[in-house]
Order: sequence, then C-alpha cells, then structure tokens
Amino acid sequence: MSSMKKRLGLLIALILLSSLVILPHATVKAQSKTIIVPDNYTTITAAIGNATNGDTILVRSGTYNEQSLEMNKTIINW
Repeated sequence: MSSMKKRLGLLIALILLSSLVILPHATVKAQSKTIIVPDNYTTITAAIGNATNGDTILVRSGTYNEQSLEMNKTIINW
C-alpha cells in the first residue's frame, strides 16, 4: 500500500511540475498614460498625485496657484 501511495504522490508531483512548463506564462504590460492639466485634473498637484511611474503630465498654458510640487515618481512633464 505504501508503494502505491509513493507512486501516486510522484505522479501528482510530476503532473504539477509539467503544468508549470506547459502552461503559458501570463505577462502583464503596464501602459503609461498622458495626464493633461487642467483637462483631466485641475491642479498640477492632483495630476502628480494620480500619476504612476512612466506617465506623462502635459500642463497647458495658464496660471496655476500651486503651493509646492513634490516629484516622487518617474514621470515625464512637458
């Protein structure tokens, strides 16, 4: 009986390991976005706060009353 359990255990392990090789790996590609101030957010601060690494922030001409801007992300600003 114990040899049967060992064989069953080895078979299950082999099936699980084989499935890791056979099944395609899921990849997720992060996509950057362009945030436009004031179209998407009325302030530059809000745009930075809602941006993620790699996003572009486009600030249209105008006057923006911002207290201070803290850049703690890797973004592109125009």
